[in-house]
Amino acid sequence: VDALDGRLKGKVNLESKPDFSDFNWYGSGFWANANLELPSIGLGLKSSTPWTLTKSGVVLGPARWADHRGVGSAEIRAKVAFEGPELVDLTFKTERMLMLDLPPNSDFFGYVVGSGQGRLRGTANALRLDIQAKSADSSVFVLPLDAPVSLDEVEFLHFKSRSAPDAPRVRRRPTDDFRFDLHLDLEVTPDVLARLILDETVGDVIEARGSGPLQLDVPWV
Repeated sequence: VDALDGRLKGKVNLESKPDFSDFNWYGSGFWANANLELPSIGLGLKSSTPWTLTKSGVVLGPARWADHRGVGSAEIRAKVAFEGPELVDLTFKTERMLMLDLPPNSDFFGYVVGSGQGRLRGTANALRLDIQAKSADSSVFVLPLDAPVSLDEVEFLHFKSRSAPDAPRVRRRPTDDFRFDLHLDLEVTPDVLARLILDETVGDVIEARGSGPLQLDVPWV
């Protein structure tokens, strides 16, 4: 998250006993003209959302957040807890909105519109994101593979025959104390054009459209 701004309006009350023990606080208000940017996917969001403060945590929303191009919006509700087993619990649902808007770069880029819902929950050391989504409109997703490496060196791309047995999974060792698990249930439609750039200088590009379910689990283990 980057470029987080806006104006907080509201009232907070603080109570305690005469000896200043047993503090309690509560309040409510609005986060007006809220803006946030997600540079990893090129998405900007705007909203004016209500907030509620209690001794157990802060709740934002529910409120509609519009994407920066005005394609659509999502209803988002988030809770940040001060106590309990989970720090963050965020849910979102959209009928149609921009989900990817990145210019050409060496990793991946494109323009993708979709619908769906999801939930992000967890602690400061471990988060899990579950998403159920469906592609929509005329979307393009581009994956450049024309860096100075061979296809054998691209670990995430594998070609195999349908009769070949699945290769054993390689589990990554943890590199730090943080864990992030991602689970995607996608309904891919012909609205999305997938493009693999093998060598852009000579026009060596694979393009395809298709439909069907796609499930992806990315555990940080």
